Amino acid sequence: MNNMDIETLKHMVDYGVIGLLVFMSFIAVWFFIERVIFYRKIN
Repeated sequence: MNNMDIETLKHMVDYGVIGLLVFMSFIAVWFFIERVIFYRKIN
């Protein structure tokens, strides 16, 4: 492996981690909204 492959791999891992964090943030916000709607229906 030369230096170019390692740089490309680093960028792919960076984008993968950022993508995963964005996805998990979206899921967390979705669950929060779902809980708010659920508790509004109870009261």
